[in-house]
Amino acid sequence: MKKFEYRKRVLIITPFCKPNIGGAETLLEDYTNYLRKNGYFVYIQTYQPITTEGVSWQSYEKDKNIEVFRHHWFGFNLFHKLENYPIFNFFYLVPGLLFHSFIFLIRNKEKVDVIDAQGFASSCIAWVLRKFFHKKTIVTVVSLYEFGKKPIYAKMIYWLIKDFDHIVTESHKSKQEIIDLGIQPEKITPFNEWVDLKRFKPVDKAESKEKIGWRNRFIVLFVGRAIPVKGADILLEAAKKVDQKITFAFISGAGPQIELLTKADKENENIVFVGRVPYDRLHLYYQAADLFAIPSRYEENVARTMIEAIACGTPVIASNMGAIPQVLDETVSILIKPTAENFSREIQKLYDNPKRLSSLQKNCQPYAQKHFSDKNAQEIADCYDK
Repeated sequence: MKKFEYRKRVLIITPFCKPNIGGAETLLEDYTNYLRKNGYFVYIQTYQPITTEGVSWQSYEKDKNIEVFRHHWFGFNLFHKLENYPIFNFFYLVPGLLFHSFIFLIRNKEKVDVIDAQGFASSCIAWVLRKFFHKKTIVTVVSLYEFGKKPIYAKMIYWLIKDFDHIVTESHKSKQEIIDLGIQPEKITPFNEWVDLKRFKPVDKAESKEKIGWRNRFIVLFVGRAIPVKGADILLEAAKKVDQKITFAFISGAGPQIELLTKADKENENIVFVGRVPYDRLHLYYQAADLFAIPSRYEENVARTMIEAIACGTPVIASNMGAIPQVLDETVSILIKPTAENFSREIQKLYDNPKRLSSLQKNCQPYAQKHFSDKNAQEIADCYDK
């Protein structure tokens, strides 16, 4: 019987993988599922959940076309505490995965065709593995780094990735950041994220609201970590400035502003703190919302939540920072400076003008089908052959 030939056997190195919760983890899950369905074999070297508490995990999982190795690691939530100190985060994230990935390749060198390093900490690991095992190596970048403000860090990243075979970036803005480091443009491929358009799709909003207890309410939805840069507090302030028939709903499972959201829920009729929602139910909330809000205060790359909202027929009011303006246009979104005054004004305008809101909502599904289908995943996989 002829042995099955995989298109490629890929070793993905990442500190963050499901059941850890986050946009990068969801993107990775979707991407590995795409690879598995399309003839690739995937190995994942990762840590136990290090930023999400209260979730069960297994050190080893095997399924069709995939093996996942999760390793014990210390310092729960230390990554977020060190986010403003990238050098220290390197020293925190690299050692354990470097050791386990090195041992894995000693034992399985012939089973791996390409190494895909997710993020710059993983790139440090991949750099070492590349020197010893001579494998094709790419790095996938899913954040913006504002290297102009960090010249020493920028030089370090340049020397780390300059000899990699290819670099994949989550947006054109991210690509420009890498070009500005001195990397040749032809070595960089930008991509758009994608979602499962069979699950994330528009349905009747009245019926959706009924399902989750939002009957007859006009909902502005926020989904994200309750940390200052995500701007949940901006929406709390905006909620005081609009018609009190407009309800602000917050889905968040972690962050220092959780207490603030809990208190606001108790003290305000038009604020609802939902808490954490399992990902397999999250689409129900997008479908029931009238608007989705992203008041980020920082140079966000591509917020996955906004793509999921658009796919569910819910227009976005978002910060005009980072890569967001490159992903969304005026047919499905309103992009503004992230202040409470700006968000309250634009939300109130759409509440008062249901015809315009309806037009934005109708544009969402065609926009998602054009820009956020899983054909975007193949743009990444094609880089394994470049």
